[in-house]
Amino acid sequence: MDKKAIDLNMINNVDLWSAYPVLPLVRRLQNQPLECGFIVASSDPIIYKGNIFGLKNGLLGPQLLEFESVKYPSFEEILDDGWEVD
Repeated sequence: MDKKAIDLNMINNVDLWSAYPVLPLVRRLQNQPLECGFIVASSDPIIYKGNIFGLKNGLLGPQLLEFESVKYPSFEEILDDGWEVD
């Protein structure tokens, strides 16, 4: 299995997420700083840009408003845009 297939399998199987209900992602683009982000279980394909360690215990929903977000048409397109499971 290639990296994209492995990452897509991870995204689609929340039982594998060690930080459930969030899955940390990173994007490593050439000549740009590392980007950190995460997706949330049971949500649309949205990347929340930031570090999961900035999340406080408790209700996740209201905290998501604090993060810049980008909505994608599909989880596959998130991976096509350079994001990968961290």
